[in-house]
Amino acid sequence: MDYLNSKYQSTSFFTKWFVGLMSGGIGAFVGCPSDLALIRMKICRDEGVARMWRGSSPTVICAMIFNSVQLSTYAESKQILLENGIIKSDNMNCQIISSLSASLFSSAASLPVDLAKTKLQSMKM
Repeated sequence: MDYLNSKYQSTSFFTKWFVGLMSGGIGAFVGCPSDLALIRMKICRDEGVARMWRGSSPTVICAMIFNSVQLSTYAESKQILLENGIIKSDNMNCQIISSLSASLFSSAASLPVDLAKTKLQSMKM
């Protein structure tokens, strides 16, 4: 975000949200096999490495929702706190309040999807 702010003066909330969305999707796709193995407690040799990505869509969607809300809410709340003079400088208090708001909103947004994802992945095919 600092790179975008230095290049374009101010970063819109949509841009913050989109950056979080993309990073969550990519990270979830790469990490999907380990998430699936953790949930199903299977060894790769039982089903093969390629099958570890079966059903990865719910994981990717969940991570995209979580990261987009978390990253955009953190950056936006920090910006609001500083611009409105609620907190005078970018110190630990500003980061803690921004982190708390980001975790609250991201957890609320992703919990229903995460529950559905876990139920889908634990089903036997």
